Formats: sequence, structure tokens, C-alpha cells
Amino acid sequence: MNKTRIIIVEDEPAILRSIKATINRFPDKYQVAATAYNGQEALEAVKNHHPQIVITDIKMPLVDGLELIEEVKNFDSNIKFIILSGYADFEYARTALTLGVDNYLLKPLDYDKIEPILNKITHNLQSEFRTKTEMYILDHVKKKIVKNNRENPLGKYDLYLIFSYLGCINDNIYYQYNETDKIISNLNLKFLSVIEACHNITIIPFRGNYYNELIYAVLFKKDTYVPIIEIAKTIQNHIQVPDIFINYIISEKNKEGSKLAQTIQDCYFITAYNLPFAQNEIIRYCKKESNETVITVLPESKQCIDQLNPYSKNSNITEQIDFLIDIWENKKVSQFQIQTDLDYLIVNALKMSAGYEQHPPTAIDIITTANSFPTLKETILLELENIYYKKIDIAPSNDKQDLAKKVKDYIDTNFTQVITYKTFYEIFGYNEKYITLLFKERYHISPSKYIVKLRIGSAKKILEQNPSILLKEVAKSVGYSDALYFSRVFKNWEGISPSAYIKSLSR
Repeated sequence: MNKTRIIIVEDEPAILRSIKATINRFPDKYQVAATAYNGQEALEAVKNHHPQIVITDIKMPLVDGLELIEEVKNFDSNIKFIILSGYADFEYARTALTLGVDNYLLKPLDYDKIEPILNKITHNLQSEFRTKTEMYILDHVKKKIVKNNRENPLGKYDLYLIFSYLGCINDNIYYQYNETDKIISNLNLKFLSVIEACHNITIIPFRGNYYNELIYAVLFKKDTYVPIIEIAKTIQNHIQVPDIFINYIISEKNKEGSKLAQTIQDCYFITAYNLPFAQNEIIRYCKKESNETVITVLPESKQCIDQLNPYSKNSNITEQIDFLIDIWENKKVSQFQIQTDLDYLIVNALKMSAGYEQHPPTAIDIITTANSFPTLKETILLELENIYYKKIDIAPSNDKQDLAKKVKDYIDTNFTQVITYKTFYEIFGYNEKYITLLFKERYHISPSKYIVKLRIGSAKKILEQNPSILLKEVAKSVGYSDALYFSRVFKNWEGISPSAYIKSLSR
């Protein structure tokens, strides 16, 4: 993103000039910030110019190379060192490597070797910076900053955060087989390097708190202009997933990582209250617009829902739901608004169905199984059918018991494999929500929870047979690619972590 700053320390002027001339051949990548003829001058130069790399001779007057390295490492351990040494001093140079020196050059110098060494160190510096920055921001995203107290690596940079969501937001662990998690894990993000080069920025992508969330940290030199909307649109144009909508939320500019927790909280506020359903929008954070926190049932929605009566001859359930969907779609309402309206719909439906004995559906369950307004309509009608015990123009239900049994047999055989919400449709010809209703009716558990039940049961058997096995191996064997996620699911299901479960076996 920025040129790598280098200080050269060498008491022989001719060698110093030659090294500087070699580095100056690559002005787009490297900048000689200062030169020094002894270690004492070098210490002052390091404090004044904050280099990333110091090239220093070993033997120098006043303060030698080893003393210089020790002094610098005491106040900035991130600076990388390349030492210059003659063949006679090679053992001396080898000792220097124990101080954290990153490479060395032997005299007489082969100047063609300087660039490859600088390239390697610069690549490592960039990787370290990306890792530190990602972990620092992640600590704030996951609210761990007080606990971990990481050093802020953003002192020389400003940044924007772009939060992207594939489909609806939901952190329910039983949606781990939703295909968006797999899609995000397999996204090809190589195009980001082109954006970085075009705008002289750094983009660091990482997973957020939600299973369908990907965050882009856009870093740039302080007090410079960055066309963040254009960058977000470029990302949007590159990441288009069939049948899944993607929304983007852009934070305010954050200076040097200060008040980062507030910046993230502001964007999550937008996510919770303003994230649109079934749209492909780019939303710029606006403090004024984000102050509205009270969302109530839309008057038009309430009027429509109040007219629903499955026992009235004049009531057409499908037409009323069509009207409700039109309200949401025309107003481009948020997911939270739809959730609020659906809560009202479910309560009203349950009031008219006194004989309903199953666990009632939740609004979030209905929303998160739909990726468009047509599929949302279908899911709502299925749930109303289940509540009212009345057929509402849905696919014929020939031998529902047999279909539920086929689904169970399939899960029993394939629960350790990847099962997405499209799997049931591809195999049985019905969508996941319809099959879920049939499955719950017969087995009193949803297919997703049944998958978790089988996986955790299998994991417990593996742990009982081999308590010393690595958790990542257990996770992989029962169908989870991520050991941390497996631990989270295990604890949610069993009430204790896998490690605590292993300890309980020895009691």
C-alpha cells in the first residue's frame, strides 16, 4: 500500500552510497528514509523516521550493529533488520541472528541480492500487518478488546468497514447447513488486489458475527480521499450469487482505529434495524437516520392481517398474503420490519387456531428460509396451513408420512456430509420449509436439529472411545469443517464444552 521505509547504517561511505543507489532503483516500492554512519546516529534516525527495515553493518564506531539492534528492539520490536558482515565476521553475524535479525548480506556485497531480500521481508511485513489488523478489528467485532488488549496497528492509517450480508441475517446455530456459509468460505477474492493497486489501499476481508456476514476493512494513508462508494460497487459487481441477495453497509471513516468499537456498533445497529430484505443495496451509515429505534407493525400490514380469517367464506388467504407481500416489496422494508409484521401475523393466526398443539413458528425462522419475496410468500402460506390445518394452494401432499420417513432415512445415512437447504428440493422435489413441517409433524424435531443431534451423538461416541483425539479431527469426522464452530454447537446442545465433556468421562 505504501512504500517500505528503509534506513541504511554503514560506516564506509562508498558502500552506503551503493546500497542506497540500488534501493533507489525501485522507487515505487522502497524509500530510503535516512542514512547513518554509526549506531548512535542510527538510533536517532530510527526514532525520527520510524522505518520498517534497517540495513546495518555489524562493526561500527560508537554503537555497533548488535547494540543498535538490541536498543531498537526494546522500543519497537516490529522493525526488521538486515545485517552486513564480512566473511571473517560470519560467526559474529550468526550470533546476531539470535536477536531477531531477518537476513544478512556478506561483504563484498552482491547488490543484486538486495532486492530479493527486501521483497521477502516486505511480503512478511505485509502479512504480519494484515494478520495483526484483522485480529485487532475482530476483537472489536466480537467485543473481546478489553480482554485481549491488543496493540493498535492502525496508528498510521484511516479505514472504512464494509459489512456485507448474503441473504437474511441470523446467528442461529441450526442454520449451519444454509448454503451461504459455504458460499462465503469458497469466495474467490483475488480481484481485491486489483482494487488495492488501483486506489493505493489495503483491503482485509474476514468473517463477522453472523454465518452469512463478510466484512471488508479498507485501509488507507491518513487524511487521504478514498472513493469508498465506488469501491463497494466494484466489490458488489464481482460478488453476485444466483438466487441470493447481498446487502452492503459502509461505516463512517474511522481515524487511526480510534473509537473502533463505536464504529462497529453503529453498523450493527443498521444491520439490525435497516437491513433491507430481498434487495441488493449499498447503505452508507448516517448517524441521523440511525437514531430511529422503534419499529411497529405497518398500518397497511395490520389492516391486511386483521382481515385474515380461515373460517370466513369471503376470506382468500392467498390473496391477502399476496397483498401483504406487495406492501413489503413496494416499500422496500427492512428484514426487521417484516419480522415485526410476521410476529403480529403469527399471534393472530394462533388466536384463531385453539387446537394448534405444535411448537409455533417464529418470524425469524420464516424469514431466514426465504431468499426472495416469492419464497417468503410460499413459506408463510405453508406455516399458515400448518396452523389453520387448512390447505392453501400448496403442492399436493401425497403420502406425507412416507416423505418424512424418506427424509429421515437420507439424513441417517448422510448426516456427516454437507447438507444445504437445496438438498431436499434436489432429492425430493419439495422445498426445505415444506419438508421441515412434515418432518416436525412426525418426529417432533426439525431436520436441522436432527442433523445436529446425530452429529453430536456421533462426536460423543468418538470422544468416549478416544479422549486424546484432536477436536478438529472429531469435528471433521462428524461433518464440521471448523473446530471452533463444532465446539460452539456441542456446548449449545450438551450444555458443556467438548473439553469439559472429556473431563467428565474420567470422573
